[in-house]
Amino acid sequence: MTTQKVSPPTTPPPNQIFASLTLDSLDPANPGFQLLQKLGLWPELSFESSWSKLSPDQFREKAKIVSDHFPGAAVHLPYGGLDFGRGDNFLEKKDRLLQATELAELFAPTHLIGHPNFQSLSDSVLGQKKYAGFKRGNLQGPSQTPAQWWLDRSISVWSAVLAVSSAQLRLENTYEHSPEPILILLHQLGERAGFCLDLGHWFYYAMGRHWDNLDFWLTQTATKLAHAHVHDNNGEGDQHRPLGQGLINYGRVRQLLAEKELRPPYTIENHRPQDLRASFNELTQNPLWRETDLDLERKVS
Repeated sequence: MTTQKVSPPTTPPPNQIFASLTLDSLDPANPGFQLLQKLGLWPELSFESSWSKLSPDQFREKAKIVSDHFPGAAVHLPYGGLDFGRGDNFLEKKDRLLQATELAELFAPTHLIGHPNFQSLSDSVLGQKKYAGFKRGNLQGPSQTPAQWWLDRSISVWSAVLAVSSAQLRLENTYEHSPEPILILLHQLGERAGFCLDLGHWFYYAMGRHWDNLDFWLTQTATKLAHAHVHDNNGEGDQHRPLGQGLINYGRVRQLLAEKELRPPYTIENHRPQDLRASFNELTQNPLWRETDLDLERKVS
């Protein structure tokens, strides 16, 4: 499929808050859609579950809805079955992701979220349970330097995505136990590619609950940190609970962001309207980061 590349809309201000919304929910009559409007949030459209079931005409209809209601929405590209660093059918997987990217261009997204899917200890002989018992002697955990073949494949895939899309690309940590492999990849992709720190994935998959090494992650990613995903869990699953209903210390998150003067745009990644509302209420009372006096002066001027 070939689609006409469109120019991205004006980037939302840095305090723009996004929220997850499935393609199926991209309907003005849908309660989740209406809640985003009511709360003044911007959708990060998830392609994961249903993108391949929609026809090009259906995509164009949904793109019209975005243009009318949420110009500048973001897109979370599909990731299921698209592990480019292992297995067969690499070119088939790459073509599938590029198909999704071409369709995402219909929405003129401000940014795309992608999963590099660097596999680590969760797939090793050690396994996550034994890893959880490691002593906190090395804040970055085991070595995460990617093999050259993984890096070559990843550069090929994500460079192609950037060639198809006009949007900014944000690569998200999932199973990685260190930001190192994604950062090595990002340094090969240029200025339009940045890091998306998923705090729920850090806490569970990267064993942040046990290692307590968020300071390390933020220090390592600071120069490439372009976005964040916020949700909560108890360290025993990727549960996407509302903020404050898990064990992630978001007070510490706020403290470290302030200390390091980091203020990434972020997406509330809850999957039910009631959970989104709960997270929004928590963020209203306790913002992830606050505007500085300089920001306020700029708004007034």
